[in-house]
Formats: sequence, C-alpha cells, structure tokens
Amino acid sequence: MSRWGGKPRLIDVELGKHNIFIDLANSGQRPGCEGVLEFVKTWGLLCDIRMASQRLSDFLDARQNLMSAVRGDKQALLRLVSLGRGGSSRGVGFGPLHAAFVQRSGGSELNFVADSLLQFCVLEFLHAREGGVNVLPCRACGKILPLHRVGAPKVYCDDACKQRSWRKTHRVEINRARREARMHRPTPPN
Repeated sequence: MSRWGGKPRLIDVELGKHNIFIDLANSGQRPGCEGVLEFVKTWGLLCDIRMASQRLSDFLDARQNLMSAVRGDKQALLRLVSLGRGGSSRGVGFGPLHAAFVQRSGGSELNFVADSLLQFCVLEFLHAREGGVNVLPCRACGKILPLHRVGAPKVYCDDACKQRSWRKTHRVEINRARREARMHRPTPPN
C-alpha cells in the first residue's frame, strides 16, 4: 500500500494516445501538494510498480526535471534519466529499459516496456520530440500546452491567459489611460 493511498498497478497505454507527461508537468501548477495528489490519483506513482511507496521530495524532483526538460533543458533530461542509478540520489530512478521485437504482418517492430510511470513519461516526451512535435509552455501562466499536430502551435492556454499577457505587456499604457481618465472626471458637487 502506498503512502499516497494508491496501489501499484500496471498501466497499459501506447505512446501518442495520452499526454501523461503533460499531466505530470502541469501538476506543478496546482498549489501545494494538490497537483501531486491529483496526478497520483489519476495515474499512480512514478516509481517502479514493484515499490510500495514514494517520497514526496522524489516525486517533486522528478517532476521538476521533466518540466525543465520539456522547456528545453537537456541537462535536466540527463538528470532525470540518471536519477536513482546508484549515485548519491536514492530517489525515483529511471531504471533499466526493456525492449523487445514484436513480429507483425508488416515486419517486426521494436517495442519498449516501461517499468515505471516515470519511464513512460520520459519515453512519451522523447517520442513527441522525435516526432517533431514542439511542446511549449503558455506564455502567461507557464502551463504546458497539449500537443499540437497541425497548424501553428498554441501559445496561450485560453483567452484569459491571452488577455492576462496583453495586459501585462501594455500595463504602462493602461495605467496612464486610467490616470488621465481620473484627472478629467468632473468633481462631484458637495
């Protein structure tokens, strides 16, 4: 039984079908441990499925490294893959990756089997990058946007973030216009 109340479980998903790594990266947008708990309740722990528990600090380190890797930090991806491989860190490790050739009617395919949700998230992220899909943070709030396949990439989550960004860039003009409007208001009679 896990400290988080979840049970170790097998998750059978294919790369490209879900955006679990985006859910993991965006769990950092929620206050306190709320995002961590929501992610763990939905997907489970990041650790090896044979482990019974995971420390919160390990989860946060792995998530921070993934978020940095998504934003383009190659060193963060290396830290993520080497985390827990016998160095000083005893945290959630990427661990050994298992590969197998599967015979299909059209030939053979190379399949990777992830032992942990962290491995799957890293593989999913690398698969998206290899496919030429850019993963970008929202310019206003920093939330990782869903994968785009066609057309120009989204740069804002929604209209509220777009408006927030516009107001931030035009803050000086907005404040000047408000001050001028207050100065030209007629004074109320006493």
